[in-house]
Formats: sequence, structure tokens, C-alpha cells
Amino acid sequence: MSQSQTAIGENDQAGDRVLTTLSEDEQMFRASVREFAEGELRPRVEEMDAHG
Repeated sequence: MSQSQTAIGENDQAGDRVLTTLSEDEQMFRASVREFAEGELRPRVEEMDAHG
């Protein structure tokens, strides 16, 4: 596997693990989405959870 790919496991319908590789662009997109969710969404969700 090249450095520009990461293997992630997903479950298919039969329950077997399917190996998927992500391109460097896909990895960067995933990291950007995660950063946004952690920085922008998580604090708001935590506040909503705390205050009902």
C-alpha cells in the first residue's frame, strides 16, 4: 500500500470486513470534515446536551 492510501475497514451485509483504500485527496477531505466537526459541531452539541 502506498503512503497516499489508508486502509479502513467497513462491514458488508454478510458481516465480512471489506478493505477500502482512500486516495490522498480523500484522506485530506476526511481530515477537514473531522476538524470541522470537532471544532464547530462538538461544542454546540455538548452545550445542547448540557442544557437540554
